[in-house]
Amino acid sequence: PRFRGDAKAIAQAAEAVHPDRIAANIDARKPVYLEYGPARKQVELPAEYFEVRAEPKAPWALADLDKEALVLNLELTDDLKAEGLAREVIRCVQRTRKEAGLRIEDHIELALDLDDFAWKMLEKHLPWVSKDTQATQVVRARLEGAREWDLDGQKLRVQVSRAG
Repeated sequence: PRFRGDAKAIAQAAEAVHPDRIAANIDARKPVYLEYGPARKQVELPAEYFEVRAEPKAPWALADLDKEALVLNLELTDDLKAEGLAREVIRCVQRTRKEAGLRIEDHIELALDLDDFAWKMLEKHLPWVSKDTQATQVVRARLEGAREWDLDGQKLRVQVSRAG
């Protein structure tokens, strides 16, 4: 063993060094010089002894793409949640339309039944929902017997009929 009984003290000294210093030495292919133990012994460690990993803190994620890196913010803001709800509503309406025997090009009248919080989230996206579903009108109503969907615990009832 190269370090004999000093391996633990050397490892502790290496952990105390700022990662940027070690990364700079690795990038330059230079060894890292450390002082360790109470006697302040010195040791030279080749860059190959180290591995530098970037692990971003939440809500960030990192993907290594060879010579490049991709950093993503994974935080779901209220706007993103509202947009996701609108996408799910559109999906449910299109499936309900298909189940009702309506074609994709048929204009429809659309009624939705969902709670106040979800409706408030969806309101600003109603023009988009209307456009993507060919709905001539979208109304909120209490619906019995309509097609019911479960959107991650959120109940959605959808009723479609051919406009005309």
